[in-house]
Amino acid sequence: REIGRDVEGLLAARIEISSLIDQLENREYRLVLYKRHVLGRHWDAIAADMGYTKRHALRIYDEAIRKLYEIQKKS
Repeated sequence: REIGRDVEGLLAARIEISSLIDQLENREYRLVLYKRHVLGRHWDAIAADMGYTKRHALRIYDEAIRKLYEIQKKS
């Protein structure tokens, strides 16, 4: 039962994270956040998938997090 509750909690968190990500207009922002926080991908894999350097993927991530923060401040 306890494991079932944990799984349900994780699924609920994944849904909540996905809905936050979907609020972003920028496709790159959404992709980086989705790959990192929903799929749990490592930075090297994310960068390779998107054809970026790791540093550029991290830069996009930082910008995306700032945008999410702005969205949450407004609501």
